[in-house]
Amino acid sequence: MSEKEQELVQKFDELILTLPDHELIEILGCSDKTLYRLRNQIRYRSVHREPVQYKGVIKLLLRYLL
Repeated sequence: MSEKEQELVQKFDELILTLPDHELIEILGCSDKTLYRLRNQIRYRSVHREPVQYKGVIKLLLRYLL
């Protein structure tokens, strides 16, 4: 993974762990359960992390990073 990609993953992780649930669910278009699982994977750095494939990922990053 390139340095830029690592930086984006880190920023995404920070946003997922700090933004309110209702805002993330709306932006990412995911369920409460999926958000909870995603946060746990980030917190514990699961080796088997599933790729994030929600429609709002780019929107989330654009809203808070640019």
